[in-house]
Amino acid sequence: MNFHIRKARLSDAQQAFDIRNRAIMSQCISAYGLKAMQKWTDGDLPSAFAEAFAANGYVMLNSSNTIIATGMIDLQRGFVDALFVEPDYLNLGIGRKMLNYLEQLALNKGVKQLTLESTLNAKAFYQACGFMGDEVSVYHSPRGFDLDCVVMTKQL
Repeated sequence: MNFHIRKARLSDAQQAFDIRNRAIMSQCISAYGLKAMQKWTDGDLPSAFAEAFAANGYVMLNSSNTIIATGMIDLQRGFVDALFVEPDYLNLGIGRKMLNYLEQLALNKGVKQLTLESTLNAKAFYQACGFMGDEVSVYHSPRGFDLDCVVMTKQL
């Protein structure tokens, strides 16, 4: 599959948010239930997400220049976030390629450890990519609900 990754732009934020929502509804319902995922994906694009995505985000585009995956990395904190793959592109290695790209950015900046908060359904994926962690934590959403997640780390 032909693809390339580039730095996100503010103009990519809505499409990234839409991919996020489709990925959540496609992959997370089995771990959390429909009502919780509807709360997580309800509403318009928050300006805070758009700004964070423009500052720390990357997009993977297919040969038609359509965004098929997203990922964010805060290189100051070594924190990976918003790694989402368009559901039609699941199980093609796209998520792993995006994560590898973010890891390489971190290595180039001298980051020694990455941290992320995995959804329960994505824990096995991150473990397969070398992240460690089993302790369930609670993410307090600004949308007014709590979501179990797993804090995971990877030494680079």
